[in-house]
Amino acid sequence: AKGSTAKGQSYKYSLVAYYMNYQNQLVLTGAIDNSGAPIRSTSGRSYRTGLELEGSWQFTKQWALQSALAFSQNKNVDFVSSIDGVLQNLGTTDISFAPSVIASGTVVYTPFQGGRLAWTTRHVGDQFMSNTESPVSLLTAYTVHDVTASYSWSKPLIGKSMSVELLVNNLFG
Repeated sequence: AKGSTAKGQSYKYSLVAYYMNYQNQLVLTGAIDNSGAPIRSTSGRSYRTGLELEGSWQFTKQWALQSALAFSQNKNVDFVSSIDGVLQNLGTTDISFAPSVIASGTVVYTPFQGGRLAWTTRHVGDQFMSNTESPVSLLTAYTVHDVTASYSWSKPLIGKSMSVELLVNNLFG
């Protein structure tokens, strides 16, 4: 991994590029066991490579923006799987549950000390729920919106600090 960061009075960002080469990486298969836990299996040769960018900007005392963006390739190499009881070499396939794009952005409003309102939009790209790239295992891209309202105070009756938070996930879904 190789990265760079910068920080100013009202902003900061980081950029990281990475490449990870695996032999027998443990990956999700898309199947679940009798108790509902996900089953993992070794995938032979595989790699993950990508670019991640994170940043924030405090553009007024009360308003801030935060964002994150990740582009990646997550691949099994010469992947072999049993399909209908026959071992088949599927070549290079996407690693299950590994989208190639993930992005998020948050607008934060701090109306008074301890008070915080935040709106987060998160996008997750297409991903497969198996390592075979079967069309029936495609989980299409989705976008969700979350809203958070919180209040924190120091020196409460108990402890050093305390906070209360209201979170609404997937506001429109």
